[in-house]
Amino acid sequence: MADTNPYKVTQYDLLRTLRERADITVETIEQRNAIKTFVRKWGMLVAVFNDGENTGLYELAYNLNSTTIGDNANWQKIEFGSTFDLPATIHSATEKEE
Repeated sequence: MADTNPYKVTQYDLLRTLRERADITVETIEQRNAIKTFVRKWGMLVAVFNDGENTGLYELAYNLNSTTIGDNANWQKIEFGSTFDLPATIHSATEKEE
């Protein structure tokens, strides 16, 4: 039976989206880590598209490990489908009254 789900995301769709959303697209983590410091900026997004389980979208997060922009430990993988910690004001506004 053929898959008729119109919302199914293929690997091609994922890679295309990563390339469209990222500031820079590279093939491997080593290439991501080799991005020169003068090109980097806090909050930039880099897509890694051909590195096994390392494939994904990464953000250069300020003070994740240090405040040095050249520190590769400041790269944070963005997990799709993960939950976020919403501010308390949003939690209280969305809670059902009992």
